[in-house]
Amino acid sequence: MAKKSGLVAYRRRKKKRNISKPAANPPIMQDFQDDILPAFVAYAGTRLLSNIVYSIASKRFPQGGKHIAVLSSGVAFAGAWTLIHRFESTMKYHSPAVIGSAIAAIQTGVQAYLPKYGWMMSDIAQNKPAVTLPEPSVPGALLPSATEGDDDESSMPSGGDYGILSGGQLSISDTELDQLEALI
Repeated sequence: MAKKSGLVAYRRRKKKRNISKPAANPPIMQDFQDDILPAFVAYAGTRLLSNIVYSIASKRFPQGGKHIAVLSSGVAFAGAWTLIHRFESTMKYHSPAVIGSAIAAIQTGVQAYLPKYGWMMSDIAQNKPAVTLPEPSVPGALLPSATEGDDDESSMPSGGDYGILSGGQLSISDTELDQLEALI
């Protein structure tokens, strides 16, 4: 009798698996309590810490404020990653808290070092312009530096830095300010 090899022998040795139904999703409030809320608290805490550090550091070190804010959010992430699983009461919240803190640290880094893309990750309250321009008194009149159909980056104010941690505000030259005052 010839010895069977390969796929036929494997099929005979293969045991039947006990196929059971997949586990049901936990109730929504349990997901909220165990995953969503710890992630949000860690995210909000890390963002709050980086914003406080930025506002304090930018007064003392105007050029280094954004770097110190990124460093503080990195330290907050490292602290969450290192410490949360060491306490029995917070052990089950380790993964969502680390994820929330990591997202906040990445957001701070992108806003500080990639200001061109920082607006995509910015807070809603921070999206308001630093300078509000008045509406033209003549209908259809354009502001001094605007042209029709000019939607590209060349229409941005000098610098094009719209990151939340840019440290500067939009600037208007004296001649543009005189022209705007003349419109009022």
